[in-house]
Amino acid sequence: MAFKSKYPDSAKPMRSKDDYDAYGPPGNLTLLEKELFKAAEKNDVAEAKKLIAKGAGVNAADGVGQTALFYACWKGQLEVAELLLNHPKINCMDRPDKWHNTALHYAACCGHLPLVELLVQKGANLQLVDKAPGYGLNALQYAKKYHRAKVAKFLEPLMAQAAEPELLLNELQIEDEQPSSSQDEQVLGFR
Repeated sequence: MAFKSKYPDSAKPMRSKDDYDAYGPPGNLTLLEKELFKAAEKNDVAEAKKLIAKGAGVNAADGVGQTALFYACWKGQLEVAELLLNHPKINCMDRPDKWHNTALHYAACCGHLPLVELLVQKGANLQLVDKAPGYGLNALQYAKKYHRAKVAKFLEPLMAQAAEPELLLNELQIEDEQPSSSQDEQVLGFR
């Protein structure tokens, strides 16, 4: 006796238990978006362009919050990452996954310097830290933890610059320029 599906061919569910593969739980990914993840992982720019043109969302995330950009950064696929980052609708560069890692964390951890440089050029937030138990690391700390010397050497001066006291002082000066009330001055002990 042959197995007969309870779904007519036109109403088959988009996902099944077989979808829980290398891409984690599917989340709300369409089949086009899942194929975009595969193209990103393989650096297949032509296929990625076709899928995006057909409607695959460049910001679509799987069940753990990772996007095609995450997969490109994890696997070191610069050309697909450039394609995604240059798309006018991209807004997921600093979006964290389930563990609060970003695409920059993955590129730094895996030692993909050209991707780290691209993400920084596009404005990735260097200060973001993950929230995995026992970690709490930013991209530079990941590069150091996993002995990615070239990435660490690139990120160190940028991180130092981002944390310079002058920048913090400028923020304080802006706050000080706001008029204070006499009540504030009394609380602070000035009168």
